[in-house]
Amino acid sequence: MRTFSEELLLLAIKDEEGTLVVPASSFVPYGIALALLLDLQEANKLKIINNHICLIDFSPTGIDFLDIALVAIKNISEDKEIKFWVKSFGLKDDYYINLIFEKLIKAKILFKEEKRILWIKYQNYPTANPVPELQTRALIHKAIESRSCDNKKLENLIMLMYFCNL
Repeated sequence: MRTFSEELLLLAIKDEEGTLVVPASSFVPYGIALALLLDLQEANKLKIINNHICLIDFSPTGIDFLDIALVAIKNISEDKEIKFWVKSFGLKDDYYINLIFEKLIKAKILFKEEKRILWIKYQNYPTANPVPELQTRALIHKAIESRSCDNKKLENLIMLMYFCNL
């Protein structure tokens, strides 16, 4: 599986249009923010203690958007609650989401499509390779149908999907 952030964004995008699904569009920035924290926890960069984020390793992950989030957390000297970071990262949604899009484009999972309405330019990110998302969806369907999940990462992804109204 890719990072929580990548998986969540793939699940939140309409494959052919390359835009966020409408029911989730207002929740996805905050879901991505929470996914960033889960990704950093998965990479053993932070721990969550009493609802606070505590950094335990400052070394880079090698993933641009995670390293930028790690630096942001490191630059705040005091431990902050999870909701502070979800709000902080969520309000910068375009920044992190665009970095995640770029990583998915480099992996040839999505491609960038420039569009224009009158004088306003915007980008869509249609699917170039549907296999990664389809594999994830199959795992999710299997877990839901069996009503059990022995994969903590998949369980967290399902929780993020629920949080984002996906």
